[in-house]
Amino acid sequence: MDHRLLMAVRSGDARLIIQLVDQENNILSGTSPQGNTILHLAVKLGQWSAVEEIMKLDPKLSLIANHKGETAVHITSKGRDTVIAQLFVESVQKLEGDSSMGGISFRTAQLTDHDVGDSESLLLVNQAEESAISIAINFKLKCCIKAIISLNQSALDYKGPNDQTTLHLAVMRGDIDIVRIILKEKAQLVNSKDYKQRSPLHYAAALGQYDIAKELLQSSDISAASQEDQNNQIPLHLTAKNCNIHLFEALLNSHPNTIKVVDKQQQNILHIVAQNGNVDVVLFVLDLPEMEDLLNAGDENGNTPLHLATEKFYYSIVYILTQRKVVDIKAINKKGYTALDVVRSSEAREMRLVSKKYKIWRVLKSAYATRAISLEDVVDTKSFDDWKVTEN
Repeated sequence: MDHRLLMAVRSGDARLIIQLVDQENNILSGTSPQGNTILHLAVKLGQWSAVEEIMKLDPKLSLIANHKGETAVHITSKGRDTVIAQLFVESVQKLEGDSSMGGISFRTAQLTDHDVGDSESLLLVNQAEESAISIAINFKLKCCIKAIISLNQSALDYKGPNDQTTLHLAVMRGDIDIVRIILKEKAQLVNSKDYKQRSPLHYAAALGQYDIAKELLQSSDISAASQEDQNNQIPLHLTAKNCNIHLFEALLNSHPNTIKVVDKQQQNILHIVAQNGNVDVVLFVLDLPEMEDLLNAGDENGNTPLHLATEKFYYSIVYILTQRKVVDIKAINKKGYTALDVVRSSEAREMRLVSKKYKIWRVLKSAYATRAISLEDVVDTKSFDDWKVTEN
């Protein structure tokens, strides 16, 4: 790489760059030992005037990769400089105007052997397995994303180290505009799965992204809502953990039959919301026609939703469940424990948990008394103080 050109870029002297190109047509074709073009270096330095002039002189430099597999687009995205990003957009729009490159006016006399001649470099990944479009998505550079897609739509076929697609990445970044851009160009990505067998809708559900989830549901058939991950969990299961009742309703309305789906641990939706303390969703589920099929179901360990809520010290949920006469408060898990046995045997080493444990014990004892199940359970020979674990 010519040292005069390098000095001009370092100082951001666009006029000197033009003069050097006029004196020596091929001066822009040089590279550093790392394979960086002069455009790579200008972008890294953030010299936007130099970047602008170099892109005017030779737009194809945008598509040349260094030894790490990074084009100037990769570095542009990483730099998050919107001025430089816009310059890149203008450059690729010129390339798009004539894919043969014959119609583009270069101040350089000819293209060198180092030039790639097409947009395939946009598909390259660097050593971190990032592509130009994945970096642009990560930094929410919509202008770069649109430009990359317009130049080479195959950029949307990118899959990262975890088999996550561009749509997975956009959802995880929480940017609905980028999600819409991708869905408009390649709606079938809505059913793509990553290494955990999770679709983009799984992640929208897990992150509580109502608006994005609605976009994904509208762009797919109902199968997206019923797709299972490696743990046999559907998006509805993941939504149950984040307390977003509106998203829960949207997913359930799109595919009502998913309410009875169980995961790999044989837990239904009520098991999941009960052990995550989601009161709103518990109340919602209890009003569903399928409620009775869920209330007393045991998971792989025989635990009912009441067992799990008791184990986690979720007093409000224990109270709500015990008010339902159809709940079997004497149900036994595979350890032979009822919910009352669970609270008796549980450890509570913090004062706030001791208080919750006592309240749950009182609620369960009251439920036993109301239903007159067993004199032994109603009139316990041990008081709460005999078996509670005091604060250390």
